[in-house]
Amino acid sequence: SQFPITLYQGAEIHFAAWIDEKLLLKKELAFGLHLFAFPNIKSKQIAKKEFTDPFRIEHQSTILGWNHHTVSRGPRVPYAGSYTYVDGSDLEDFLVLEFDRFASLAPAIDQRLERLKEQYAP
Repeated sequence: SQFPITLYQGAEIHFAAWIDEKLLLKKELAFGLHLFAFPNIKSKQIAKKEFTDPFRIEHQSTILGWNHHTVSRGPRVPYAGSYTYVDGSDLEDFLVLEFDRFASLAPAIDQRLERLKEQYAP
């Protein structure tokens, strides 16, 4: 299957947004960039934090400048956040904006993956 951002077989990097029962009561939407699977590079298993930590350092000011965002969610979530909506009619505009922000990170994600590939090349 195809994933929105990856140059590498086996990488699964997704933007996710959800509202569960707890969030519904607070009128809140949760979202984040998630590393579900990470590729082996040159037959070596690479820890997710080796992608996430440098990615956060390089892009923290941009991500935090978007508001509603945090970069302190662990090695599987480079950034995440929540959005308090008014009545649901504002969710579409917010999600389109948020997905555009996610998509704007595509070159940076691919560059970070390329650096890891170079770093672990024999």
